[in-house]
Amino acid sequence: MHLPTPVLLIDARWDRATNYLYAFRRHQLTPHLATYKVHHLIGPTAVQPGVDDYIRNNPVRYISGAGHGLYSSFRGYHDQMIWQSGRNLSHLNGIIVHLSSCETGASLGRAMVAAGVTAF
Repeated sequence: MHLPTPVLLIDARWDRATNYLYAFRRHQLTPHLATYKVHHLIGPTAVQPGVDDYIRNNPVRYISGAGHGLYSSFRGYHDQMIWQSGRNLSHLNGIIVHLSSCETGASLGRAMVAAGVTAF
């Protein structure tokens, strides 16, 4: 028996840009995840330490996040920091990470790859 792949969706959903991202993902991404085990952190739940607590306490193979980003950080609800390069990202080891956010590939993505993510 094949168990469904565990997926974590993170949607900041707090301002115009992140609400548009949420609506787009809801219509273009989530219908394709019917055969996966999906956990969704939306709005006020898309913050630390809840994001990392969920990852540490549950199997996750794929993360798809939508929020604001800078070269070295990905931000959630009300622009609160979720991940930043230079911090410990080892709990993401073995996970595929996809972020719909500006600029995060420049530094944060490289830091995640160095920490062992399968793909960024």
